[in-house]
Amino acid sequence: DIDTIEALLSIVPTADEVSKVKAFAQDLPPDEICELSGATRLCLVAGSIPRLEPRLKSLRLRCSFPEFVEDTYADMEILQEAVAQVRGCEAIPPLLRYVLVVGNHLNK
Repeated sequence: DIDTIEALLSIVPTADEVSKVKAFAQDLPPDEICELSGATRLCLVAGSIPRLEPRLKSLRLRCSFPEFVEDTYADMEILQEAVAQVRGCEAIPPLLRYVLVVGNHLNK
């Protein structure tokens, strides 16, 4: 679920936070580590996962990609229809010729 991934991304600890918590917990015996606050334990666990933030971002993209493709495809269909209408319009070539003449006149 994208919302869950977004929530996880918002609480991923920074490298500085992880290093500080690891330095603090380094000298603690295992039974005292279990007694640390939830946020501190989360920081220790999250810090032990290699490349956590890029992995979560990749997972977020993987989950949202089908919707992105669907939206883009719909936009492309609209664009193709607009291009077909412009190409089929008989008033466009004379208008462009007029714009070209005016532009050339202004450049003289």
